[in-house]
Amino acid sequence: MKKVITLFVFVATAFIAQSQPRTASPNSNWPYLLEDFSPCVILHEDGNVTKVKANYNLLNEVLQYNKNGSIMNFTDPGDIAKISFNEFVMEFVDNDYYIRISADDSKIHVYEKNKGNMNDLMESKGAYGSSTTTAATSQSIDLDIGGINSFDVRMLWDAKDRGKIFRVNNQFYFLIKNTEELIPLKKNNLLKSFPNHEKEIKSYLKQERINLSNTDDVRKITVFLNTL
Repeated sequence: MKKVITLFVFVATAFIAQSQPRTASPNSNWPYLLEDFSPCVILHEDGNVTKVKANYNLLNEVLQYNKNGSIMNFTDPGDIAKISFNEFVMEFVDNDYYIRISADDSKIHVYEKNKGNMNDLMESKGAYGSSTTTAATSQSIDLDIGGINSFDVRMLWDAKDRGKIFRVNNQFYFLIKNTEELIPLKKNNLLKSFPNHEKEIKSYLKQERINLSNTDDVRKITVFLNTL
C-alpha cells in the first residue's frame, strides 16, 4: 500500500500543478467550487489512479468531470478514496463529498462541507407570497447528470457571468481514526469526544480565540487536536 501511495503522490504532483482558484461568486450558471474544471488525480479504493479535469457542483453536491467538453458525473463515487487538486484534497465520506483539512496521517481528520444555498435562487411571486424557482435554478438542477445525458462545458462558461449569485454555506466536521461517525465541529462535541483533554481544549479555544466557523481557525484546531 505504501508503494501505491508513493506512486499516487508522484502522479498527483506532476499532473495538478495548474489547478484553478476557487470561484469568487458562484452562481446559477456556474455553480462550481473552482473557476474552471481543474486537473486532479483520483485514488480509487482498489489502488488504481485516474487523471481528469474535475469540479465540484455546489448546488447538486457532486463531483463532475470534463469528458471531451461534456460534463459527466462519476458513476460510483463510493469507489473514490481521495481526490487531489493542487491546493486541497477531497474525500467521499458517509455518502458525500468533503474537503479534508487534516493531513493524510492524522489520527483526527477534519472536513469542510460546502453547499450552495438554494434559497438564494428562489424568487417571491404572487399575492400570497408563494415562491417559484427561477429558470436558472432549474438549469442548475438539471446538471445532475450521469452516463446517459451530458451538458456542454462551454455553454456554461459563456453564460457564467449572467447567473444569479448564491451564498455558499460551510460546515466543519471531525472524525476520529477508526470510527465511522462524522461529528459537527462544535465546542460541546469536542469536549464530549475527548473527555480526558477537556481542560486543554477549553484553554486552547479561549487563549487562541478560536472561531470554529472560520477556516483559518479550524486549521489551527486541527493541528492542535492531533497533538493530544
